[in-house]
Amino acid sequence: MPPSSKLVYIVLQHEEALTQKKLAEETRLSKRTIRYALQQLESTGLVEEDIYIRDARQNLYRLSESNCTACG
Repeated sequence: MPPSSKLVYIVLQHEEALTQKKLAEETRLSKRTIRYALQQLESTGLVEEDIYIRDARQNLYRLSESNCTACG
């Protein structure tokens, strides 16, 4: 897994759920890198996508429920 995916995973361990924009702010990675990292994490089932109620144009990303036992 690329380092960017690992960083996004670690940030999501400390936050409940974040949008791509917030992840970019927290990690200081580009939006494109965040999208790629999230794709990698979603494909392995570590992260799941949800609707952001405040702004339907955005999505929330959180660690998947099945993986939260490993969250610590």
